[in-house]
Parts: sequence; structure tokens; C-alpha cells
Amino acid sequence: MHAVCIDAPFLASAFDPYAGASPVARDCHVDILSSLMYRAERNNLDALTRLAAASHMDAAWTAVAQILRTAPNHADRVVRAAPWDALHPDVQTIILSAADPNDVCAAIAFVRSVRGDAPWITYLTARAFFAAVTPAVWTALPKERQHT
Repeated sequence: MHAVCIDAPFLASAFDPYAGASPVARDCHVDILSSLMYRAERNNLDALTRLAAASHMDAAWTAVAQILRTAPNHADRVVRAAPWDALHPDVQTIILSAADPNDVCAAIAFVRSVRGDAPWITYLTARAFFAAVTPAVWTALPKERQHT
């Protein structure tokens, strides 16, 4: 296994090229990717999610899920990086199950019609809401929910 010495703030710079790489290139560097994913932090969630969605690597989704379990308030980074339907079901479940104590997850649960009441509107909840909404979900929302 190769030793990887990249500080956590710069991991996104490493994840993004692998997200756009071919499956063969990712397979050739699986040891490096595993090491990078192990070091990922909540500030790397967007790039890590892009990698997971592009590669369908279970290890990448596991890393996303582990971070979300301890930092659900960063779920907006996940839904901004990949469409809801592209997220691994475990990641969706973690986000939706954190809706009670967490307003960002509550906004996502609201737009996914899992939660009936909208959270207090803040910059973070609005960002999460609009990242998770799709035209079909928006159109299906009653007018009063759209207005809220």
C-alpha cells in the first residue's frame, strides 16, 4: 500500500480527479483511494460524495455515511454534490433519521415528503432544501408548502 501524505483540507483536490477518472484508473489506485477515504473529514463530504456517486465504490459510500453519523449538519454538502436518487440508500437513511435533532436534515426530509413540518428557514436549511428538491418533488408539493 502506498503512503499518502495529503492534509485533510486538500483531500478534495485528490478526490475530484478520481471522480472523473475511468473505472480502470480507479481500480489501479484503489490503495491510494482507500487511504484518502480513511482520512476524509466533513469538509471533504462534497468531493467524497462526487467520488462515491461517480464510482459506485462501497468504500466511498461507507466513508460518507461515517462522516454523516457524526456530522449530520453537513448533509447539505452531500445533496449539493449528487442528486438524491444517486445517493446510497444507507446515506439517505442517515440523513432522514437525523431530521429530528438537525434542521439541515429536517429540510431535506421535508422536501422528500418524509417530514410534514418545515424547519426554521436559515441559509443552511434553504441551501439543503433547494439542493435536495427536484422539479417533480417541487411540483408535487402543495402550494402552501411551496410558499413556506
